[in-house]
Amino acid sequence: MAPFPFMDIWMGIEARRRLSQVLPDSMLEWWNQWELPGLVFISLLAQVLLTLLGNRRKYGTNKVNEWIVWCSYYLADKVPAFALGVISSKIGDFYNNKQDEGRGSDPEMTAFWVPFFLMHIGGPDSITAYSLEDNELWSRHLVGLVVRTTVTFYIIVLSWSRTSWISWLSLPMLGAGFVKYGERTWSLYSASLNHCRHSWLTVTEAEKARGEERLLHLKGFMSCFVSVFSDVVLDRDDVRELRNIFYNCSCEDFFSYMDFVHGFCYDMFFTKSIVTHTFWGIILRLITLITEAVAFICYAINFHTETWQLSRFRSHHHLHAIVDSCRIRNPFNCIGGHFF
Repeated sequence: MAPFPFMDIWMGIEARRRLSQVLPDSMLEWWNQWELPGLVFISLLAQVLLTLLGNRRKYGTNKVNEWIVWCSYYLADKVPAFALGVISSKIGDFYNNKQDEGRGSDPEMTAFWVPFFLMHIGGPDSITAYSLEDNELWSRHLVGLVVRTTVTFYIIVLSWSRTSWISWLSLPMLGAGFVKYGERTWSLYSASLNHCRHSWLTVTEAEKARGEERLLHLKGFMSCFVSVFSDVVLDRDDVRELRNIFYNCSCEDFFSYMDFVHGFCYDMFFTKSIVTHTFWGIILRLITLITEAVAFICYAINFHTETWQLSRFRSHHHLHAIVDSCRIRNPFNCIGGHFF
């Protein structure tokens, strides 16, 4: 991640300007045509790889898998941010009437891709951080959430058209992208060391008042292992408690405990499980799914309607062309030649 979140966006705009000065016209036309689809493909490929392989580190180490996950994790953050600058530059060229840059562009459809890139920055549920140090950068991701959401909203407003249904569909997708990116920032904050020390290594008065002994015992058991990742030294009572638990259990129970603890710690520090399994996390996930489903259905209905209207428009003009040609020549022969 760049030192400042807006640097990636600025680099995308500046790179397009320099390419227009270096590349020849034929290659520049090809580049302008395939630049955005290429970025969409690379970003989508990174998301697919992270979804499939991001959680495999939980079960074992593999150098090839780690290299693929690291590259995908890096690209999943850089490519969408770079694409925001590219889209902003394309829309700006379109409205500035640059024929060599904005020719053949559809600003509403181009801006419709921006919320999807914002969702890609949010990342899949299988991985939010590649290392523990990434969780400490949650404040930087919070600034990035504000900056990139603002840029996304700016691009949508810049290309806004009241008569275009694509522009209206961009708004709910913007909300879904904001929630998706917010989930990642929330997950990074929840997995930071300071938050873990406060939430896991302390027992609130409300928990004591409820008298849930099993819950308190389980939290005390888990806090001993979380403290290892949080740079907290265990006191003698915690060490004695763990020793008594493991001395009084069988080998199978011991390995079952360790498998559960390591899996829990991995999910807490490197995935979105600590957020998605909460009440508000479930509510936000339902809102995101409903918003995406409604936007997809509206897009399919409007696309089918426009396609049907376009086919009728073409057939109507084709029929008028036939009638006009029949008026010039013998009408009956022309009609018979076309329809019989």
